[in-house]
Amino acid sequence: MAFVKSKIVKGVASSKAEDVSTKARPANCAASCYEVEPGRWIHRPEHGCKTLALMLEFKPPRTFKRVCWHCGGLKVCTCLVCRNRQTDKSGPCLPCRGTGEVDTHVFVVTSRSPSE
Repeated sequence: MAFVKSKIVKGVASSKAEDVSTKARPANCAASCYEVEPGRWIHRPEHGCKTLALMLEFKPPRTFKRVCWHCGGLKVCTCLVCRNRQTDKSGPCLPCRGTGEVDTHVFVVTSRSPSE
């Protein structure tokens, strides 16, 4: 019985080794990265895997205008920073430079498949 059991264990171990060796590991992966299902990998950047960095694609920020958060679109403000110090009256809003609108930047990071 022990002989049959040892043959089964050796057979399972060798088939697992064949499965792992036949799977195509991405070139930038560390030895500790592994595939959990076809096409889905667990990457280990702390062990030197560079695949995730290659999969992220940084795009230029999207810019759009919105109402100034400081003056609420009024273009003038009476706060200590914006007021006219000589006349002690409201002055042009500094964050929006008196336009009533500010630029908002949204940074977008997308991922792509490692085969690209």
